[in-house]
Amino acid sequence: MDTRDGAPLPKADWYADPAGRHQYRYWDGTAWTAHVADSGAQGLDPLETGPPPARLDGPQSTEALIAALQDGDLEPQKRAAQALGASHSPDAVEPLLRCLDADSQTLRIKAMESLVMTEAAEDPLVAALCQRGAHPRYRPIDTLADAVHFGTIKSVPRCARIIKRALRSCWGSFEAGILLGLLQETGDPVGAQLSRAIDANDTVAVDRIRTTF
Repeated sequence: MDTRDGAPLPKADWYADPAGRHQYRYWDGTAWTAHVADSGAQGLDPLETGPPPARLDGPQSTEALIAALQDGDLEPQKRAAQALGASHSPDAVEPLLRCLDADSQTLRIKAMESLVMTEAAEDPLVAALCQRGAHPRYRPIDTLADAVHFGTIKSVPRCARIIKRALRSCWGSFEAGILLGLLQETGDPVGAQLSRAIDANDTVAVDRIRTTF
């Protein structure tokens, strides 16, 4: 089934709720369903109609999504930030990084989720998480914490890898303590091992574990 402009409809998946009542709503490939999710908890809330989620069917779509990040309306911004995570486009990295300083917490979280899903964002995201000195209004590390607590990236392997890389880069800083807590929350075994070694004041074990990431 195609849309009126002839382009194929988006694949079945969870997308930002077009009604704005929930974080996510399930699109079955042809229509929105009643299945919704908020902070990992699923429920039912029927939706009679709504526009299909943004398509990711080529370079023009990615460009349109990046442009939508500058929309004056928050809802298109949030949908674009979320959809860009599926595009994996290197061109989206800088625009998404700028979204980490947005006023909306939800937009910041969606931008962080998309950055974690984009391989090309890994290096600049690690650098942003380790920022010291003068910080923007909303520190990237705080947005990462919000995304892990309330978003969808906790079980994404790249999320744990990014946290470990940032932890290695800013070891000994205040930020390292936050990152260690987030690493434990992802369920990565290194987080638990490192925490036990620190609690036991076993510096030899700490140094050994740190060589693994």
